[in-house]
Amino acid sequence: MLLSEVHAHKLEDHVPIFFNEHGQPIRPTEKACDEFIPDKDKMWQYVNHKYIVPQTASVKQWVLESIACGWRLFKCRLKANHYYKYDNDTETWKHRLSRIPDSYFKLLLQYWNTSTAKKISAQNYENRRLLDNMHTARPISFARIYQKLVLYCLSAWTELKIEIGKSRWLTTFQQDDV
Repeated sequence: MLLSEVHAHKLEDHVPIFFNEHGQPIRPTEKACDEFIPDKDKMWQYVNHKYIVPQTASVKQWVLESIACGWRLFKCRLKANHYYKYDNDTETWKHRLSRIPDSYFKLLLQYWNTSTAKKISAQNYENRRLLDNMHTARPISFARIYQKLVLYCLSAWTELKIEIGKSRWLTTFQQDDV
C-alpha cells in the first residue's frame, strides 16, 4: 500500500489491523506506513486516525517501536545511498534526496563528517561483522511469519484429514464390495 493511499483514507476506509497476544500485528498487510510526525503522541493519534487498532499499552508500544525502527532504517538507507556512495560532499550534494530539505541535508552532511559520527559508524560496522546470524526475515516481523506458518499448518492439516477421510471411505467401500 502506498503512503499516499494511507493518507487518503476516509473514515469508512480505515484498515483494521489484527494483533497477536503480544501486541504484534499479524494481518492484513506486509508493510505499514513508515513516515509519521516525529512526536510520539502525535504519531499515535495519526495511527488511530488512519487505522483501527486496539487501544492497549502493548499495541501502542509496538506501533511506536515500529515507527522508530522504520525511521532508523530510513536514515540508514539514506546514508548508504546518498553519503557512502560518493567520494566527496560535492558529489553527495548533487545526488541528495530531493524530499529532504536542503538545510536538513546540509546538517546531516556536517554530522556525518564529524569524527564522533565516523567513530560510531566504524564501531557499528565492526559489531555487525561479529554477528554470526543476521536477521533474514526482511522487514516482516517474526509474529507475522509465525501466524502464516500456523495458518499454513492448519490448512495442510485440514487437507490431510480430508485425504485420510477419503482413504478410509474408499477402503471401507472396497471392503464392502469383496
